Amino acid sequence: MSINLHIRKMTGQDLDPLYRLLSDPEVMHFLEPPYTQEQASAFHQMGVSENPLVYAAEANDTFIGYVVYHPYEEDSIEIGWVLLPEYWRRGYASELTRIMIDKASKESKTLVIECDPRQEVTKHIAQKFGFARAGSRDGLDVYERNITIKKMDTDDEIKGKAYVHWRAWHEAYPGMVSQDYLDRFTLEKAEKMAFSWGGDLLIIAKAGDRVIGFIGYGDRGKEAPDTGEVFALYVLSEYYGTGVGKQLMEAGLEQLKGYPQICLWVLKENKRAIRFYEKCGFHPDGQEMFSKNVEATEISMVRNK
Repeated sequence: MSINLHIRKMTGQDLDPLYRLLSDPEVMHFLEPPYTQEQASAFHQMGVSENPLVYAAEANDTFIGYVVYHPYEEDSIEIGWVLLPEYWRRGYASELTRIMIDKASKESKTLVIECDPRQEVTKHIAQKFGFARAGSRDGLDVYERNITIKKMDTDDEIKGKAYVHWRAWHEAYPGMVSQDYLDRFTLEKAEKMAFSWGGDLLIIAKAGDRVIGFIGYGDRGKEAPDTGEVFALYVLSEYYGTGVGKQLMEAGLEQLKGYPQICLWVLKENKRAIRFYEKCGFHPDGQEMFSKNVEATEISMVRNK
């Protein structure tokens, strides 16, 4: 059964399940002493106010907990989640983190998670989504996710893009393409390609000063002047599933928004990438071609407005 998981503003109907959540000693173990009904009511007001500090988390029309989403400092947003025990260890916290990252992606601010140093699950999820420990505050560990999506400008960024390209091929494609081609695709070759391409039609993702992914885009030229194309999208493996790929795709699609159709080519055996592109609105159009260079078949996927 598919699960409709989302966050929303709290309503009066959330007060009773919220009290059950906040009064549960197991839930509150690393947070605060269990709340009284009066304390839960006061907390509930933060979720129904005009500018909420917390939001209800709902799965298939059922309240499952709440999320924290509010300004932390001038250039950052704090996120977090507290769920009813029956929803622990079922992937909900990870999916809610992904939802909040998506929500914040257009604000270009650092995301912050605060947690008790003993909260191993929270720390694991933070690290899974590209957060790194930045210090402590009031006895809590502070994790920051400082992902920047930007045009490629400097020589260091071009070299970083080349490293992502080289490493991504050697991580993702063994067994899918010719090993001889992979052996010949060196970091030096990737750098020559990167500098010859330049940065006009490239957007990169950076974690701090490190390039961790990129998307290349453009058009089909005379072959199909009304069609834009995503030429390449690569992310380092440690950032798989963190939302970086989606942020890059959204940035690329924004650049291509003037085209009624956008296409891309993907290795037929790269099922993981195909699933990702399908989630981004692409679908196979039935075209295939065999690349002699890599000795593998590629399929075409398109996305229409």
